[in-house]
Amino acid sequence: TGSLGMTAKYSGVVEPEKTLSVQKDDTKKIAELYVTVGQEVKVGDKLFSYDTDDLQMQLEEAQLQLESLKNRISTLNQQIDSLQKEKNKASSDEQLSYTLQIQSAQLEVKSTEYDQSKEIENLKKSLENTDVMAEMAGVVKQINDGSNTNTSGSDSTNAYITILATGSYRVKGTATELNVYSLQEGMKMKVVSRVDPEQTWTGTVESIEREAANDNNNSGISYGSE
Repeated sequence: TGSLGMTAKYSGVVEPEKTLSVQKDDTKKIAELYVTVGQEVKVGDKLFSYDTDDLQMQLEEAQLQLESLKNRISTLNQQIDSLQKEKNKASSDEQLSYTLQIQSAQLEVKSTEYDQSKEIENLKKSLENTDVMAEMAGVVKQINDGSNTNTSGSDSTNAYITILATGSYRVKGTATELNVYSLQEGMKMKVVSRVDPEQTWTGTVESIEREAANDNNNSGISYGSE
């Protein structure tokens, strides 16, 4: 409201202050889903769990493969010893060739040991953490299980579960280049419902983006309320 008693109005949409996208590991099977669309969750609530039988089988296979790789590593170490002995007897012109062969074998040994041990370590951690928990309080907006029965809204996302934060919301709108400069961060705003003009809330301008918006030539503003 300016000195002439006129009030500037801006249109906007209400959106949650934060959205959490929960991804799932596509290499694992889901054992059980504990939530439904529209359900409220708290921090630490179970969202879903992975199939431990499948993970245990993968771990056993990796451990069996590790045994066979140990034989391969033993063979490579013997090969390195032989190459080193031959290198000591070789002429100076042949030294480089033997050095490259030895380094190649040593690199394969280190790579084999690291890759397999890392895989087993990750599988063991997966077995210890089969339950996926909610990391923030909110409402389950969408469950992407490959069907249309458990989804809500038109948003497209690759997340398995989408959670909208509750408690804090913001109004995001636009202003023209003529009136955007009359706005300031921290300025108090009155938010009026489009559906029911009698419903109002108060808030403050949180941030103002004065660059042109992507979809038009107006500058964007964002003002939020507790």
